[in-house]
Amino acid sequence: MSATPFHLDSACLPLDRLAAFERNILDGIQDLLLVLAPDGRVLHASQMCLALTSLTPEHFVGNHIATFMHYDDLPVFLEEFKASSLSGQPWRFQHRLRKADDTFAVFESAFSPFLDTSAAQTAGFHGLHKCVMTVRPYSHPSAVLLDSYLEHITTQARLIQQLEDLRSEAEILEDDDDDEDKVILNSAMDNDRALSDRAVSKLQRTSGAGDIGIQITVSRLETIRKTGSWAAKPCVAKRRKNAKPCDHICVQCGTKDSPEWRTGSRGKKTLCNACGQCVSQP
Repeated sequence: MSATPFHLDSACLPLDRLAAFERNILDGIQDLLLVLAPDGRVLHASQMCLALTSLTPEHFVGNHIATFMHYDDLPVFLEEFKASSLSGQPWRFQHRLRKADDTFAVFESAFSPFLDTSAAQTAGFHGLHKCVMTVRPYSHPSAVLLDSYLEHITTQARLIQQLEDLRSEAEILEDDDDDEDKVILNSAMDNDRALSDRAVSKLQRTSGAGDIGIQITVSRLETIRKTGSWAAKPCVAKRRKNAKPCDHICVQCGTKDSPEWRTGSRGKKTLCNACGQCVSQP
């Protein structure tokens, strides 16, 4: 036995009951229903606007729907609304609507245009009569998951770009440090070379060449010019490591270090060389 389909003939209802019945149906819809004029003005707003946007229907009625949208969504909305008004094709749009606290919430709207087929048929086109805009929050689990995935992808791309920028800055700083080290090294080498050249030039100015090319200092040249002969440097006898220290003490100055010792009033080797010369002079 098949079930008889339910059918309600609204024509049999009184006008007041019909209006109440239609209002109950509209109020039971959980989506926000907006009726738009051809120019985009809101002609009707359901009671769900208070629950979704914290705005009363009076805030919507008479105002252009674009005044409640985010300015970044307006170019696409106006273009799609104009195209739908000419073609009569329904379309969907994800956008942001302003709430009572001047914040924006993301919604998904379905637009169903109704064309006026009786008007301007002689012109060869159908004009838009009204457009029903069904608005619901854009918070489906799949949509939220997709948005989260896209947010992670965007964050990853931003972090990768930041790492590339930091790596580039590090390479630039490393190149600058290398250039600075090279400049310092070259400057030090130039200073060493200049000091070496100055020392060589000074040595050339204060020395002369002998018969066989041996460098002779100025002091030796003065000795040769005064005495007429080559006088070698006196050899200073080196004290042996195991030699015992001298026990002689000068009775006048008390020194123990003297190359020679002289005879004084107290006997031999009681005066140093300097004191002995002073005593021996008249």
